[in-house]
Amino acid sequence: MSINPNVVIYRKQTIDSFSKSSAKKTVYYVDENFTLEDIILLNKLAVKYEEEKWLRISSRFYDKTGKRLTPQEAKKRLEQT
Repeated sequence: MSINPNVVIYRKQTIDSFSKSSAKKTVYYVDENFTLEDIILLNKLAVKYEEEKWLRISSRFYDKTGKRLTPQEAKKRLEQT
């Protein structure tokens, strides 16, 4: 399967915590090193990593303190700063 090297993939993400509805587009380019499938896989891995990161943080917090904290609570608390 040959993919046009001019294909662009867009993904929305928040610019910063000060802006409520702002979003920026990240542009992924398909080139001779990365196929469309490669780029999609990289994006999925990054999303999965971000989700698992907060689970690991909340688990470690429990291991160290004995206090339960959901991944969402950990993320909310740490992203306030």
